[in-house]
Amino acid sequence: MRLSLLVLGAASYVAAQACNPTYNVTSSGDCMQKCSMDAGKTIYNDYTTDPKSPHFIQSLSSSCSKGTPDYIAFMTKAGTCWLTCDKSQQDAYTQREFKESCTWYNAHKDDKCDVQTTDANSNNSTSTATSGSYHLQATGVVAVMAVGVTALLL
Repeated sequence: MRLSLLVLGAASYVAAQACNPTYNVTSSGDCMQKCSMDAGKTIYNDYTTDPKSPHFIQSLSSSCSKGTPDYIAFMTKAGTCWLTCDKSQQDAYTQREFKESCTWYNAHKDDKCDVQTTDANSNNSTSTATSGSYHLQATGVVAVMAVGVTALLL
């Protein structure tokens, strides 16, 4: 049983690493991040600051695609909130995080990070996550094998 939990945990960890593994920009702080989340959620329901999410690149577009209606709405709402944050967090965002995250976004905005599946009765379902040079593909056969190994270990 313990080994089966480890196998499932490892599979979850690998799946979680599938999206945007090259994004390594440090947040400017909790207040700034909360303001971004609040502003982003008004534009895009699945807005996230989590680089592992398949919605991350679209979320970054709100703050990095200058001149668009989403950019203007995001910056207006988030900017008003950011003024309530500690000055050191504001400086970290304007002097580092904004530049680094948008530089990364512009280099990766066309990357794919999605999940495609077929119906549950098919052995050919495929999950695909692609971001930059990273590509993960697990077929239904692998999933069936993992379930079989787990069943044997129980």
